[in-house]
Amino acid sequence: MPPRPQTDRTNQDAAPRRGGIAAAGRGLTRYAGRLVSADAVLSLGRNAYRWGGVIFTLRRRLPPTGPAPDFEAEMRRLGLSPRDLDKRRTQLEIETWSMFALAVLAIAWAVRSLLVAGGFSQIVFALASGLVALPLTALAASAAFRHWQIRTRRLGGWEEWLRTPGEWLP
Repeated sequence: MPPRPQTDRTNQDAAPRRGGIAAAGRGLTRYAGRLVSADAVLSLGRNAYRWGGVIFTLRRRLPPTGPAPDFEAEMRRLGLSPRDLDKRRTQLEIETWSMFALAVLAIAWAVRSLLVAGGFSQIVFALASGLVALPLTALAASAAFRHWQIRTRRLGGWEEWLRTPGEWLP
């Protein structure tokens, strides 16, 4: 077999192509390098004030559009009877406590996994498995909030519910 001619590595056609993980890693490195280039960082700095303005505009409170709706009138409009509300209240109570129990179970599993972890990957898995508790806690809070609205017969908002910590749990 004749020897291959010497080529410089800038000529991609002359260089043999290699596939697999090494090529993917080189491509990913090039892409990441373009993401953190000076132009991208400067563009981020130039546009940060615009993005901040949008975020803070969304957080601004909107003026009330009218009087607060009456709970009983709203339930009549939706066609819900007191029996329907009691049934829904029971369902929300079960949903609140079950989501809360699952969140506690997820945290307990993460702590147990962290204690018996033998390597770095197991530690990362244990910490990631604890993150499962976040959406479960959010679901429990949402159900508890709706339960509070039915229990107090008031269409209050999140802020009003948060100001009454004694009534958070059903």
